[in-house]
Amino acid sequence: MTRKTETFEYGKMLLITGVNGVGKTTLLRRFAEKEGGVVLFSASANLMKAVGLKPSDYEGLRRMPDDEKNEAFSRMMGEVGGEKDPRSLRLLVVDTHVIHCRHGQMIECDTGWMPGVVDVIGLVTTSPEDLARQILNDGTKGRDIFPTGLSVETDGVPFLKEVLRQTEKRARDVSGDIGVPFFEVKNEYDPTVKFETGIRQLKGIKKNIF
Repeated sequence: MTRKTETFEYGKMLLITGVNGVGKTTLLRRFAEKEGGVVLFSASANLMKAVGLKPSDYEGLRRMPDDEKNEAFSRMMGEVGGEKDPRSLRLLVVDTHVIHCRHGQMIECDTGWMPGVVDVIGLVTTSPEDLARQILNDGTKGRDIFPTGLSVETDGVPFLKEVLRQTEKRARDVSGDIGVPFFEVKNEYDPTVKFETGIRQLKGIKKNIF
């Protein structure tokens, strides 16, 4: 049994995806702070709420059987799709995945709910070197993408390069399958830039959508 997620109206949906640890959630928060008419929807946080888990119980979410989790996710996103109102000028930005990397295994996520609901797909990306550096700085966050025995310190860059490649391919394939535009958004870890490149690109995507 799932609990209904929060309700809201929006006119267009921008789905943002990316490899765990790439910084998409932080980038999207900064974007929403600077840009009016933007509503953020964290798929994982709302899914935890929908299935009755405590906030931030990512371990509990990971322990759920994939079939059960996918069914709950599709039901939740179907509800979100029902809130779409073409008269609204609000942009709903959904922070989610089209593919997961879990202990070295690439697992495609359900996309059956997307046609007619998602208007644009954006991929937050960076260099494998910057991604490895960010995962190291974040401690355990993002490390569950690595297969057992692989070290982010010594083997991270070649492995992450392939994960980034496969994630981009999946995002492009999904956008083609459902017939919506695809954009890349660059997330830079240079502290002097402070997400400005990505925010500028997201603003451009929003302008093109409306």
